[in-house]
Amino acid sequence: MHPKLAAACAAIPEPQTDDDELRIATARGLLHGYHARWINEEWAVEAVEREFAVPIVNPATHRRSLNFVHAGKFDGLIARNGDGYLLEHKTCSEDVSPGSPYWRRLAIDAQVSGYLLASWLLGRKLTGVLYDVIRKPEIRPKKLGLADTAAVRRTSQYCGRMLSPETFQRFLLDKEYRETPEMFEARLAQDTLERSDWYFGRQVITRLDRELLTYAQELWQTAQDVHRAMATEDRRRNAGACYLFHRPCEYLDLCAGHARPESGRFISLPTLHPELEELHHDGSRVLTHTRLSTFALCRRKHHYRYGLGISTADTSEALTFGSLFHEALAAWWQTESGDGSREAPEAHDRDRAHTPAA
Repeated sequence: MHPKLAAACAAIPEPQTDDDELRIATARGLLHGYHARWINEEWAVEAVEREFAVPIVNPATHRRSLNFVHAGKFDGLIARNGDGYLLEHKTCSEDVSPGSPYWRRLAIDAQVSGYLLASWLLGRKLTGVLYDVIRKPEIRPKKLGLADTAAVRRTSQYCGRMLSPETFQRFLLDKEYRETPEMFEARLAQDTLERSDWYFGRQVITRLDRELLTYAQELWQTAQDVHRAMATEDRRRNAGACYLFHRPCEYLDLCAGHARPESGRFISLPTLHPELEELHHDGSRVLTHTRLSTFALCRRKHHYRYGLGISTADTSEALTFGSLFHEALAAWWQTESGDGSREAPEAHDRDRAHTPAA
């Protein structure tokens, strides 16, 4: 197995439950297709999973916010032909073909603007963001027909892959001859090779200087709005946000008066931003992309999550899978190809904060 693919697969933990088995099989199947689709693209990797924290600056006056800083984590910093780019991974269930609405909306995506602005403030203007999207499969494990079952029994192979002895025995013991997770992984991997454009999309997203300065002004204003809302206890609700992404808001019962923070359904978070490992305080003065999005969506939800610092223990399947696959991609990118290429040395001081001129 190629070193990059081996490292990515090794980054996926061993399954603990039946749900884990299918989730991990799905991730591994996608990784095989991802590796085949992009291994021949040449990018020099400077850093993976790099955290940042920059001041929030009013571009018109160069005044810095005394209340908040902007922080987050770059999925990667990469380069090609002397130009630097951010790397951003996303998993989704949408059409990622060229020209689809998924790509059109990135022209105004706040995270793209915010992260490019952060790099500029740290002293390095980047050419753009390599936006790397993986579409989650619509196929699911299935029962095998008589011909396929006979072929597996005769050859111990499925979709071009030799099955492990454990999987082969597990398949034979299933009277309905359903795909095991390993067999589903093999079929999914084959499908990603045959329909790579359906599963994988990449585009370089850019921003003009004036667009970044416009975002800087919007970020400044939003920081003022967050501070004012918290100071005046402005916790307006947005009923339109109670049921998004086909599931209710985790705070719906609390907001509607059917539960209380101390009811046992909610937990106090040890930190407001668990994704930022280098953050050595509670994070109340930190505005991340997720926090900014939460405030824009619903101020009451922002109060519960970032004011009271509470959440439920439940995690959606989309978030669980996204986190697992994200770790695997980080391992894929930071592993050498095994052909003599190495990560590019870092050539920029990212500890200095600069103020872009309006």
